[in-house]
Amino acid sequence: MVILKPFPVKFPQISRIFPSSISLKLAKGILWLNILLFFILNLFNEIMPVDDIVANRRSLLKKPFQPAYHAMMAESLTFSNMEQSRLEMILAQDYSGYKFEINQLGLQDVDRSLLSNTGEDIIHEKEINYWRAIAEDFEGYDFAYAKLSSLYFFSGNHELAEKYRNLIPIEKSKKLEK
Repeated sequence: MVILKPFPVKFPQISRIFPSSISLKLAKGILWLNILLFFILNLFNEIMPVDDIVANRRSLLKKPFQPAYHAMMAESLTFSNMEQSRLEMILAQDYSGYKFEINQLGLQDVDRSLLSNTGEDIIHEKEINYWRAIAEDFEGYDFAYAKLSSLYFFSGNHELAEKYRNLIPIEKSKKLEK
């Protein structure tokens, strides 16, 4: 009878480039670098300057029912998206009649009639006259209508603001022919 000897089983040895203690320290270091990078990027996000649309969007997210923020957003969108600017002016005019009541200690709504804006009124009148002349000279110039709507809204003349807002054409989506 032949007795077979068991075949010796050898497990493969894993060669390590780095010892386990060094690789554990390296993993911890990479984790802390990622956390540090996350905080630095968030810090730079707050520090770096932003354009008007992003700044207006942030202020609009903080106080969504303030008509002045919607009007500023509409003014900054006139260059890029006329339809969205028109919708923001509609929201600004809708919220203009809303009365805000703040029931916190010492906070009250400011009576705007007590403030003196004589210098700003002169600047607005000059700008309104300029854009009105352009709108009369170039019939159908949408940007002039949007600018006039914004200026009239800021000056408090909501009827004329709505008139010029309605002169901006609504872009209708194209219907597919069947």
